[in-house]
Amino acid sequence: MERYAYEILISEESPQGPFWIRVSNGQRMGVNLLAALNLLGREGWELVGTTDVARTSREELIFKKKTA
Repeated sequence: MERYAYEILISEESPQGPFWIRVSNGQRMGVNLLAALNLLGREGWELVGTTDVARTSREELIFKKKTA
């Protein structure tokens, strides 16, 4: 049976635009979304969806990767 881990990036408004934060460890990833996506991709994370789960009108990006 395949097992997955999940990660979420949330956006926080800043004067420069959306500032991305990694939920699992609070890592502040900055305003460059492409850099954040590429970093997570190198770690094996795959973007699987976007949503506003908390209904706060801020974007949340959901990732998953296979675990051992």
